[in-house]
Amino acid sequence: MKWVTLICVLLCTIATESRHLQKRDAEHHPRLIGSMYITLGPDNFKHILLVMTAQNFQKCSLQQHMKLVQELSAIAEHCVDHEDKADCKKPMNTIFYDKVCTGSDKTQSYPWKADCCGKQDPEREKCFHDHRDTNIEPFKKPDAAAACKLQTEDPHEAFHYYIDTVAKRHPSLYPPAVLGLAEQYSVIMKDCCAEEEKEKCFDARFTDVQKTTLYLEYQQKHTCHILKSFPPEREYYAKKLVKYAQKFPASSFDVLHKLTLESVHLSKDCCKDDVVECMTEKMEYFQHICDNQEKISPNLKACCEKSILERTPCMIALPSDDIPADLPKEMKEFVEADDVCKHYTDEKDVYLAK
Repeated sequence: MKWVTLICVLLCTIATESRHLQKRDAEHHPRLIGSMYITLGPDNFKHILLVMTAQNFQKCSLQQHMKLVQELSAIAEHCVDHEDKADCKKPMNTIFYDKVCTGSDKTQSYPWKADCCGKQDPEREKCFHDHRDTNIEPFKKPDAAAACKLQTEDPHEAFHYYIDTVAKRHPSLYPPAVLGLAEQYSVIMKDCCAEEEKEKCFDARFTDVQKTTLYLEYQQKHTCHILKSFPPEREYYAKKLVKYAQKFPASSFDVLHKLTLESVHLSKDCCKDDVVECMTEKMEYFQHICDNQEKISPNLKACCEKSILERTPCMIALPSDDIPADLPKEMKEFVEADDVCKHYTDEKDVYLAK
C-alpha cells in the first residue's frame, strides 16, 4: 500500500488527548497561531493554511488563496515574538475566521458569508463548514506539456497547485491527508515528466491517486459513522484495540488499552470538524508515542528520529512486531480460572477488552 494511503489511514484512526500515556488531560488548551507556526515550521504552516483556505473558499483562485495565506502567516510570525498580546492569545481557528470575515468581500461568490461572520465561534466555524460545496468539478488529468513546464520552472508553485486542487475537491479531508495526496501528485509529476511516454504514465498514476483519495474519504466518514451510530464507542474501541494488539504484540495490555482510549477520544473530536484541534492532537500523538516508545516497540526508534510530519508514514509502514515466543497460545485464565466471574464483575468492559 502506498505511503500516502498509510499516512492518511493512520491520521484518520489514531490519536491522543494527553501529554502522557498514563492519563488523559481533561483541560482544553487553545491552539495558538504562534505555537503552531513554530511546531510546523514556516513551509508546513503555510501549506496547512492553504488547505484550510481552499476548503472554505473553493471558488477562489490559487492566487487569492495564497494572498490570505501570506497575511495569516505574517500574523503568525508576529505572534511568535508577541505571544502575550491579546490577539495572539486567541485560538488559531478564531484568528483564521476573524481574518476571513474582515478581509476582502466575497459576498458575490459566497452570499452566505455575511451570515456566518455574524455568528460567534464555534457556531461561526460550523457555519463555514456547512457551506462547503461538495459538487466541485472533479480533478482532470493536466496537460502533460504544461504540467511538466510548471513542475520544472517553479516546483513550489506546482506543489501549491496540487494542494489547492485536492483541498477544493475534498473539503472534509483532514489537512495532513491533503498534504500527503498533494505530495503524491508531486512525485508523479517528477517521475512522469522524465518518461518518454508522459501521457501514458500520467493515465496510470493519476488514477491510482484518485482511488486513494476516495478510499481515504470513505475511511474518514466510516469512522465518524461508527462513533455516531454505536455509542458509547464500544465497537470503535474494540476495532482499534485489535489493530494495536496486532501491531504491537509485545506491548502490555495497559499501554494498548490507554492508546485505544486516546484513539477513541480524539477520533470523536476530529468528527466534530475542529480542523486545527484535530490536526494538532494528531501531531502530539506521534510525539507522545515517541516519548513512550520503549513501552510500545523498539522498532519505533528510526521513525521517531524523523520530523514530526514524516513520522506518520514511517510508523504506519512498519510491519507488525514479531509475536513474542513466550506469549501463550491458550488463554486459560479467561476460561478455567476460579476468579473469572469476580474479575468480570469488578472490571466489566476492561476485563473483556483484556
